[in-house]
Amino acid sequence: MNMRTRWGIVGGMGALASADFARTIYECNITKDEQDGPIVIMFSDPTMPDRTEAFLNGSTSVLVDRLVEQLMDLKDLGVDNVVLCCVTLHYTLPHLPLELRRSVVSLVDVALAQVIDRKQRQLLLCSTGTRAAAIFESHDLWGEASDYVVSPDEHDQKLIHEMLYRYKQPGDVGLMAPKIESLLTQYGAESFIAGCTELHSFTRRLREMNSPMKFVDPLITIAERFISQQRVAVA
Repeated sequence: MNMRTRWGIVGGMGALASADFARTIYECNITKDEQDGPIVIMFSDPTMPDRTEAFLNGSTSVLVDRLVEQLMDLKDLGVDNVVLCCVTLHYTLPHLPLELRRSVVSLVDVALAQVIDRKQRQLLLCSTGTRAAAIFESHDLWGEASDYVVSPDEHDQKLIHEMLYRYKQPGDVGLMAPKIESLLTQYGAESFIAGCTELHSFTRRLREMNSPMKFVDPLITIAERFISQQRVAVA
């Protein structure tokens, strides 16, 4: 028999970005019949400690414990697949119990697979925590993807990190466009990787406006693939 897949979102980091992701899922998957839409359960917890600070000061065990609790709660609700709406939080994955880790759809997997497929020079925009933890660079696909990825220098990385945190608060994300356009030109990149989920609100805006600016956003990719992953076989 076939049953509908239940998707879980671990959100609240920041809350606006994960809420936008839930909206993107439904925008990409609205059909004639509302009842055919995806089943999504979002655990939005803005009290999760700052991921970059936790990594830099060595207090990652607190994050692991909190994430395990959230994943267990989602599992109890019958969730099959989980998206962590924070790229930096992915450094905790190796520390999760195998059963819980298997349920997580890695944003890094999705992003790097697209980079390899597109074969375009990509500027990696991410938090300082993601960069310090080498989340992309330590991934199995990095060897194949690295030829197409360029990272900002330390000065620009600091500015990018500050920009990402600024848009955790309500504001006009369109104001990011001139800065990102300038960075793409500076680093000779054709596109950027949304290596922080805070950028999802910005990529949504680009998508709505049919902007010529190119990007790789794993959250949009996952949302667009929901229909093909909507059912799981049950013995």
